[in-house]
Amino acid sequence: MRESSWIRRLQPRSLTTLPTELEQIPLNSAPNGHLKSLSKLKSLLPAGELTFDSAVLPEFAGDKWFAAHQPDAVALPRSTESVCKILQFANRHNIPVTPRGGGYGYVGGCVPVQGGIVLSLERFNRILEISAADFVAVVQAGVNTQKLQNRVEKLGLFYPPDPASKANTQIGGNIATNAGGPRCLKYGVTRDYVLGLEVVQADGTVLRLGGRTHKNKTGFDLHRLFVGSEGLLGVVTEATLKLLPLPPYRACYAGLILLSNWTDSLVQCVARCANCGMCWRAKNRSASKPDSAPGVARRFGLFVENSRMLCAILG
Repeated sequence: MRESSWIRRLQPRSLTTLPTELEQIPLNSAPNGHLKSLSKLKSLLPAGELTFDSAVLPEFAGDKWFAAHQPDAVALPRSTESVCKILQFANRHNIPVTPRGGGYGYVGGCVPVQGGIVLSLERFNRILEISAADFVAVVQAGVNTQKLQNRVEKLGLFYPPDPASKANTQIGGNIATNAGGPRCLKYGVTRDYVLGLEVVQADGTVLRLGGRTHKNKTGFDLHRLFVGSEGLLGVVTEATLKLLPLPPYRACYAGLILLSNWTDSLVQCVARCANCGMCWRAKNRSASKPDSAPGVARRFGLFVENSRMLCAILG
């Protein structure tokens, strides 16, 4: 079927063309022949971007749980061009590639179960831009999540996604897993703050998707498709993120649940607490002026079903 013109217009822009020197390397059809081919890849990359060091490989074999499998090589690229070369080479030689962020997951997503190359983005650690004028941050994929939050908050801005391991995770990993955290109930998950992406596909093609405008209702949200894809659709190298104004006040709330029967009461208690509006008003206090002077806490108490649940909200 002939491709229609409107489909061609919607195709993402290519940032770079495939490196011509890689086209001259013949395909390796021998079983497990990629082990020898990797030495050719090393010669195509800048010094220090591909290692076979037996002391280094175990560091990239697993995540923070028990799953682990040692790769054949670890790639530590410093540029998008190097990522292109690595992925195109691996594609031509049928070598498995496992992208890796901070390595703090608990589901084995960064474990190279088929060996091959671990593609670490830890050197993509620069915050390229923080714009208070249009509430946008442009960062490389290896930027630490908490570092970004600290930087933007100094400028009166706010990046809400807060995965539990944010002190150790990277933005690229957050995007790959669509990370959330406790604040996602109010502010949304990582996908809600991704405006644009630079992504390298498996064949080495670089795509620039999305943009930096907060409101964009034209065409397909292709960049959102990559959020939560776990690296299956491509490797994120750069992200344009939406920021919010930093809330002047924040409510701190805690809940104490006293139940004699978890199975028949927990859902009902949570539902009643939410429907009463008390929790949500206290929670939304961060966006409004407090009733008391700053630094003076107020206490709210809510008893449901004869004290079977006590929800104490501090704000």
